[in-house]
Amino acid sequence: MTSTSRLNSTVPLYLAGLRLEGKPCLIVGGGAVAARKLPPLLEAGAQVTVVAPALGRQLKDSGPLPTASNTADQRGWHWIARAFRPEDVEGQLLVFAATDDAVLNEQIGRTAAAAGALANLATSSDESDFHVPSAFRRGSLQVGVLTGGKAPALAASLRRDIEARVGDGWEEVVEVLGELRDSLAEQNADQESRQRLNRELARMDLAGLLAEGGADAVRSAVQDRLRQGKA
Repeated sequence: MTSTSRLNSTVPLYLAGLRLEGKPCLIVGGGAVAARKLPPLLEAGAQVTVVAPALGRQLKDSGPLPTASNTADQRGWHWIARAFRPEDVEGQLLVFAATDDAVLNEQIGRTAAAAGALANLATSSDESDFHVPSAFRRGSLQVGVLTGGKAPALAASLRRDIEARVGDGWEEVVEVLGELRDSLAEQNADQESRQRLNRELARMDLAGLLAEGGADAVRSAVQDRLRQGKA
């Protein structure tokens, strides 16, 4: 968030998959929005601090709660039971202003910007440094939909449509292709060979193979293609 004006909402967002394992992230607020933000951060291995005078029902129902202190529990998050203070953003990579107070969220965003952190404001997509997609995961396969904050309900609807089409078998397909990548690396295959094989794989009907014979059929076809590439 810029400290003096709104961000330009016409500039496309830069999509990236962040490695957050062990990285400090801050959530300010203990309500429903905070409850939605917390689980994906924990799945990614982030070290999350929640600052809120109290925790709402959704967070309380999510499982055993950490002690209201400054010591992180084994799940990777801890709760500081008080109102937000500017020093809370120090050292944080991502800051989620997840309160229902727009003025407070903007203050949190400005404070985060001054500290060099990226902020997501629950009450203002135009003033957020980043947006969180409506997403689902199948192992290493992750699919998300963003609308730049303009139509979150549409993003959720499109995500549900895509999710319904992507079965659990695709998780194994991704693992098979990962094994292929590792195999090529072990063989010290040159860049041209890798690119050629990747183009050939892109032309394969992986969806059809998966539907007809499951992940084993995909694995067999990929291995055949790999052997052909060696010939």
